[in-house]
Amino acid sequence: MSDATDTHSGAIRDEFAHQADSFARSPTMSLAETLDVVVELAPEELPAWNALAPDLRESALLVRWTAKEAWFKASPPEAAPWSFRHIAARACAPADANVRAWTAAPLHVALCSADAHSLATADCEGLPCATTRDSFWHVHRTAQAT
Repeated sequence: MSDATDTHSGAIRDEFAHQADSFARSPTMSLAETLDVVVELAPEELPAWNALAPDLRESALLVRWTAKEAWFKASPPEAAPWSFRHIAARACAPADANVRAWTAAPLHVALCSADAHSLATADCEGLPCATTRDSFWHVHRTAQAT
C-alpha cells in the first residue's frame, strides 16, 4: 500500500471509531421514543397522538400506519400523496369507514374499500380469533397535500 492509501484508510478508521464512540455514549432510545422521532403523522392527528399514554403509542402507530398504507395502496397514484404526513386516519364507526384493520400482535392487516358495508362484513381469516382486535378507520388526503 502507498502512503496515501495508508493515510486515507487511517482517516476512515479514525472517523468510524469516533462515530462508534459517539453512538455508544449517546443515551439509548426506547422503541416508543424512536417511533416518536420517525413517525409521519398529519398535523390534524398530532393532538390525539400527544394525548396517548406513551405505552399505547407503539400499537396505536402501527394500526394507524397499516390503515394509511392500505388506503395509499388502493388509491390511484394521482390521489395519494407521497408523504404520510398528508394522509390522515381517524377511528370511526363502521358506516363511515373506508379502511378496516385487524390486529393480532405482532400482525397488522388492513383492507381499503369505498363500500363501508362490505368492510363491515369482511373477515380476516387466519388470525387467531381470541387475540384479534378490529377497528374501522376513515382515511383521507389532507388539505396540506393539494
